Amino acid sequence: MLNVTGSCKPLYYLGSPVVNLALSQTKKRELDRARDKTRANLGAAFQRWRALRDLKGFRSDAELATFLLDRFYYMLGKGGVREGCSVGCILQPH
Repeated sequence: MLNVTGSCKPLYYLGSPVVNLALSQTKKRELDRARDKTRANLGAAFQRWRALRDLKGFRSDAELATFLLDRFYYMLGKGGVREGCSVGCILQPH
């Protein structure tokens, strides 16, 4: 294929910025799809989630989620989780 300058070098070749951009966009889409499978939509609770994460000093959402699940199962085992219990009653040590 001849390009506009008349040389025989292909316009798009592996390693060219255009091909690299296309490959990186494809890889990004694949990673986004994989990450979307692990997302939870917190909706209106997002601000409260972030406030609790900051209050407890966690660096990531995963740390907070693990803490809350561990706390919930701990309370469940003690018989301390009752119907209608809010997050506040789970977080309070007994």
